Amino acid sequence: MTYLELQRHFFEHLYKRYQEDNTFTFSVRRAFTANAKQNYFIGTEKSNYFAFTLWSLPCYYRGASIDAAVFIINRIEKDHFRLGFQFNTKREPVDNQNEATLALGPLIYQKAKASGMEVHTNEPSNKMFWLGIYKEKVPLNEFGSTLDKFIAEVRAIVDPAVDKIKSEYKDWSGSFINQTDFNTSIQKLYSKLGKPYPPVFESPKISRDPEEPKEKVNYWWLNCNPGIWKIENHQVGDEQTYTSHNESGNKRNIYENFKLVKPGDLVIAYEATPTKKVKAVLEITHSLHYDDDEGEVISFKIKEFVPSQVSWEQLKKTDSLEGCRVLKNNQGSLFSLEEADYLIIYDLCKAVEDDSESYTIDDADKDLFLEREEIERMMLSLKRKKNIILQGAPGVGKTYLAKRLAFLQIGKKDDNRVEMVQFHQSYAYEDFIRGFRPNDKGKFTLANGIFFDFCNKALRDPDNGYFFVIDEINRGNLSKIFGELLMLIENDKRGPEYAVPLTYRREGESKFYVPENVHIIGTMNTADRSLAIVDYALRRRFAFFDVEPKYKEKFRKYLEDASISTDMAVKIAMKLHELNNRIRQDKDLGAGFMVGHSYFCQVPQDVTTAADWYTEIVDQEIRPLLNEYWYDNESKVTDAINELYLI
Repeated sequence: MTYLELQRHFFEHLYKRYQEDNTFTFSVRRAFTANAKQNYFIGTEKSNYFAFTLWSLPCYYRGASIDAAVFIINRIEKDHFRLGFQFNTKREPVDNQNEATLALGPLIYQKAKASGMEVHTNEPSNKMFWLGIYKEKVPLNEFGSTLDKFIAEVRAIVDPAVDKIKSEYKDWSGSFINQTDFNTSIQKLYSKLGKPYPPVFESPKISRDPEEPKEKVNYWWLNCNPGIWKIENHQVGDEQTYTSHNESGNKRNIYENFKLVKPGDLVIAYEATPTKKVKAVLEITHSLHYDDDEGEVISFKIKEFVPSQVSWEQLKKTDSLEGCRVLKNNQGSLFSLEEADYLIIYDLCKAVEDDSESYTIDDADKDLFLEREEIERMMLSLKRKKNIILQGAPGVGKTYLAKRLAFLQIGKKDDNRVEMVQFHQSYAYEDFIRGFRPNDKGKFTLANGIFFDFCNKALRDPDNGYFFVIDEINRGNLSKIFGELLMLIENDKRGPEYAVPLTYRREGESKFYVPENVHIIGTMNTADRSLAIVDYALRRRFAFFDVEPKYKEKFRKYLEDASISTDMAVKIAMKLHELNNRIRQDKDLGAGFMVGHSYFCQVPQDVTTAADWYTEIVDQEIRPLLNEYWYDNESKVTDAINELYLI
């Protein structure tokens, strides 16, 4: 059975339960990427999981990117899968809703333990509380009965815990949804899938292919030296080798383990000092064999990168790993892991900590001096074009705006999905994509650039958007920096079908492409005469927005909220507006040279110095700027400055 077929069977089973009991509502997929156009639930085939929640459970907490309580289906094989229930929430609540949800977590853990369930949890030092309850290797032909029984077992624990929390936190909602909202979500899902609504199903027919029993999978831990083999330089599916002898020709520690690995075994890939974190899960593709170039080796492929790169210290502090051999003595290369230890490490690496503050259009409306309609227009263009450039005079807040647009698309202030770089005249392809750089041994090695690594990071998380901010984009030699990526950044040239070989590539490396979930936001200073004009080849790949100074109501209110008197705020806004009118009408300058509002966005706490603060900015920051603008007309500068003074 395929991944999508299994999703469909799960959906049909859950929906039939809803038809029998209209209080049985559940979550379905709401956002559809190119890699998940036919998915019923969150998750992707590449990540080999999907998940849903029951709306009768507490599902949401502020700042969350996932539901607090989810049922997860993963480790999907030809004839079986793993079924689990996970609960995640912040340990440092930001409001009463978070506090109530946090109180629920330990209560579920206690009740699960008391009922005899095997339940996993993480360390109190982690920012997120997490617990997991699992059923391993559920046969596909038993999924319906097993799912119903598992849901009943979980609800027998969670429902009484929810009732207790409701009695203690009277205003706790848990973000339950009503039946109308549920039906709307199903209707939208079916519209995306191109299916008629309401759903009509046939009875599922799940057959099992007759086959020989599979050989038992063994589990391993591999220490990887980042100076020799850096895991993140590769992609999912890339096949690599690891030698059984060191550089001196001697057998590695615990050499016997190299003789025991076999195809299908799973390996925790740990990147050693200085990284000291779990990076990926590998799958053995070839047992110990002889290679003409490297000698005796084992072969493996990268199965998946883990979303939460758990550190050595975190693993050492995990009580349930107290007996794990590799954590007691890590001297060597390849270590055997018990299945239970492997599962605990794997689950820790899949439990993403998310304490990011939510960010909505209302937050942006308060943060930015732009009108709400302008913000929404930029958002739509960024979603459609994937690449935009914010151009304007110095001090209009282009960089600040760029990050807020990224946060707004993400839905929270998640710096992990936003990267920023500033171009300059010395910036090159080797810095941006890949090139040779000196290492700590004084030799030159091939190293990835910041954009290459960012694209790989986005590729490992296809369900979420990633945003690359390029400050002062027109300060660099753009053709030289982007190279072959000029084509790949186009919104309709994303994906593996447009992949190209890089200028500097490693032997056997896959071609490179820019993932669909990568967005580029550039900023451009229109007042610097020394900057290069953006060439037409790059220009047509971006949508452009003019960002102008905003000395209107939002600016005045900002000053008043900072304890500037209403009279002074009005005068400041009026005088700067008049100065910009003068600059706009100057035939040698124009709108691109106007004075931005960010010069006046750091108001002193001591309001008695407000007038002095304003005068200092005029004399020390605005006057030098105008001297540059009107370098051959000192009287024009003097007149403009005198007009700016409050007295």
